[in-house]
Amino acid sequence: MSESEISHPESSKTQELKSQKRKTVTFMTSDGEEFSLPVRIAEESRMVKSVLSEGLSENIPLPDISGPVISKLIEYWQKVSKTEQWKEEFFKEMKEDMLCEFLIAANYLDSKDAYESVCQFLVDTVKDFSVEKSRDYFGVTNDYTPEEEAKLRQECPWVFEQES
Repeated sequence: MSESEISHPESSKTQELKSQKRKTVTFMTSDGEEFSLPVRIAEESRMVKSVLSEGLSENIPLPDISGPVISKLIEYWQKVSKTEQWKEEFFKEMKEDMLCEFLIAANYLDSKDAYESVCQFLVDTVKDFSVEKSRDYFGVTNDYTPEEEAKLRQECPWVFEQES
């Protein structure tokens, strides 16, 4: 077999150079919005970085992410120095449903810093909530019968301690 017939996998350096040649990436959201942003920002998402390194399209459909959610995620990525205070203020401005959608989007796009930061914010927010307040916050309907809930209160009293 001659040297020209042997296929060589692209080195990570070659893949990185190809990715750097692209100037922008375009996200197409579930509600039909398009967001073009520099590759260096979009690569905050490990999923996007992987798509680009494999030479796939710069047009990335996001069928389960809406325009307002990707807009907030891009805003998060664009902030260069994210202090804990900045993160707290950033997330405090969001309503509960937006926080949950942001969490899902950060997870889907494999944006580790955004995902971990919103998780930490949510934990800090609800850590002292009662069960009922947690249900209200996350929009969870109590589907336990009174008997089932009484049994849970008996088996796991620590869960309900905040309600006293």
